[in-house]
Amino acid sequence: MRKTAAGFTLIEVAIAVTILSIALLIVPYAGIKFTRTVANNRIRNEANALADGWIARCREEPNYVALDSSGTGKCKGTVTGLGTYSFTRTTTVTGDATLSGVADSLNDYKRITVVVTASGLTPSVSRTITVAK
Repeated sequence: MRKTAAGFTLIEVAIAVTILSIALLIVPYAGIKFTRTVANNRIRNEANALADGWIARCREEPNYVALDSSGTGKCKGTVTGLGTYSFTRTTTVTGDATLSGVADSLNDYKRITVVVTASGLTPSVSRTITVAK
């Protein structure tokens, strides 16, 4: 009668080491990818909040004519260094004659576009609204 040997064969050990090596490589990679995704989402969330807030500010402008002004605190223009990630917010206001081809009191509306950019923010965040007098 033959006694069976206790323990693992060399092939079993090699397979176990291979599986363990793959697992040890995948876990840190997944952690790095997760961390990068969270950081990108934080940037995007803040950029969305900046764009939405500025759109709301432009929508509430009491002086319709001032929407075309690029004076301080007015809707139109470019502002840099905003927020945690030094965003750049560019706001363009397109008048009714450009949009409809007719500039009269019946077609008096403006399209406001806000674009927020920053390094690491790809693609940029953009919001557009149309307001009437």
